[in-house]
Amino acid sequence: MDGENLTPSEIVVKLIKDNPDLKLEEAQPGDIGIDPIADGYFSPDLDVSINIKKVKIFKVHNGEDVKAFWINGFMLISRGMVIRNHKTGAIADLILIKLSKDRVLLKGALNGKPIMAYFQVEPSEWFIDALIHAAGILLKDYGERSLTPVRDG
Repeated sequence: MDGENLTPSEIVVKLIKDNPDLKLEEAQPGDIGIDPIADGYFSPDLDVSINIKKVKIFKVHNGEDVKAFWINGFMLISRGMVIRNHKTGAIADLILIKLSKDRVLLKGALNGKPIMAYFQVEPSEWFIDALIHAAGILLKDYGERSLTPVRDG
C-alpha cells in the first residue's frame, strides 16, 4: 500500500496495527473542545456553515495523548449562515491531526473529492475551524454542485 494514497480509515487501521498501545474510541465533546449541545457552526470569513450532528468522530489515542481524529459520516454543508435549513452536505472520511495548539493537518475526502490541507486554526476552536476549512475547500475547489442533497429517512 502506498502511504500517500491511503484513505483515513486505512490510516487509522495502519496506525493501530503498527502501534499496539493505540486505541480507537468515539470522541467526546471535551476531547475536541466543542459545546456538547451545539452542532451547527458558521464562519463569516469563509461564508460556510456546517452541521456535525450526523458525523461520527473517533479519537486514536494511547490513553494519555490523542494522536489523530477520524471523522466519518454525513456533514451538512452550505454557503452562508443557513445552519437550521441545511439541504446539502458531503460524506466525510477525514483524518485530522493536531500538530500544535494552532496548526492542523487534514487529509481525506468529502463526497469522494480528495482534500489535504495544513492550516492555522484558532486554538480555542481548532477542531471546528478545521472542519469549516475543509468544507470551504470543497466548495472553492469543486463548487456547490459537488454537494449531496439531504435525503429523508
